[in-house]
Amino acid sequence: MKKSILTFSALLILSIAISTNPAEAQWIPSSVFPLGDSLQSILFVNSNTGWVSGYSGTILKSTNGGINWTAQNSNTDSRINSIFFIDANTGWAAGSVGAICRTTNGGANWFTEAPGGFWFSIFFANANTGWAAGFMGAVIKTTDGGLSWFPQQSGTSVIMLTSICFINANTGWISGINGTICKTTNGGNNWNAQNNSSLFCYSIKFINENTGWVSWDGIIYKSTNGGQNWESLNNNPLAYSLCFLNSQTGYATSVPGTIIKTTNGGINWTDQSSGTLNLLSSIYFTDIYYGWACGWGGVIAKTTNGGSTFISNSGTNIPDKYSLSQNYPNPFNPSTIINFQLPTNNFISLKIYDVTGKEVETLVNEQLSAGSYKVDWDASTYPSGIYFCRIETGNFSKTIKMSLIK
Repeated sequence: MKKSILTFSALLILSIAISTNPAEAQWIPSSVFPLGDSLQSILFVNSNTGWVSGYSGTILKSTNGGINWTAQNSNTDSRINSIFFIDANTGWAAGSVGAICRTTNGGANWFTEAPGGFWFSIFFANANTGWAAGFMGAVIKTTDGGLSWFPQQSGTSVIMLTSICFINANTGWISGINGTICKTTNGGNNWNAQNNSSLFCYSIKFINENTGWVSWDGIIYKSTNGGQNWESLNNNPLAYSLCFLNSQTGYATSVPGTIIKTTNGGINWTDQSSGTLNLLSSIYFTDIYYGWACGWGGVIAKTTNGGSTFISNSGTNIPDKYSLSQNYPNPFNPSTIINFQLPTNNFISLKIYDVTGKEVETLVNEQLSAGSYKVDWDASTYPSGIYFCRIETGNFSKTIKMSLIK
């Protein structure tokens, strides 16, 4: 059945009520779906352009980083479990009742293919080559951009394949319930089982042919040999949807309302507040600053500073000059407070460097209104030593020296 955009309470534009001061929290949450249905998948191709999908054929698009969302006609009423774009124009969405949708104009028009099946995850290596994974071990592949699909033998018949990822057109992994992980090195012509257990696999992510992570029953495991062996990471909290930017920095949705971050490949994780108590089903980052998460109740949360610091206004008066105060306490273990002042609205960069001059953390990287600000930096994942905090604006720069002693 063709889905009418009028289903969304006759709203063509769904505006998020984001605070005018984005520095009030680690993540800024908003509910964008008026019916309160769940959102299943989110993806951005840059800091401005992204899509989210969910129940009842929902597809929404933003062109301003998630401030506003426009409802798109998906041409299906089925739940859209996974959405994937390779650029601002070309994308696909996998539905739960045999539907796979595709667009070549950013979602202005969606065309529905019906290869049958029940699809949970979709991934494309390029504009032509892609795969979808779903019910009863089913995997299908396209080599013409989604115009036609043909089945592959996944080597498993588990009831749900929940996640699929590729690092190129040849090498990829699928995962599902019963701890299933299968790998291919020839584009899916052959899939080889790598693991089978009673654990439920929520998400699998590889950043290269060797290094990847999987969440089994909410516990994160890591492989450094392409999935041949998996090691449980100690002291990690429950995790579901995974997103890794490189071998060190990654994020995951956790218990309701919580997002967790690692800066050492998953060995240690720190909690971040999403600003909501809703369960978050999907998380995506375009770089170390910009990230989004979506979930139950139509909620979408956004961060513009990697979610790693708490930033708040520390006064109501407008300062008469720029300043960066010495952190306190100093020395500190493991957290410290950094204050700075802005006499005018300005784009602010506040970064931490180690003693060698290497950048180790970005605390602020966004436009802020004039005012006094307080930043809490948690350095629990960093070793003892001397660190430098530097602020830069169009009119001012200053560096302070800080001592972390554990």
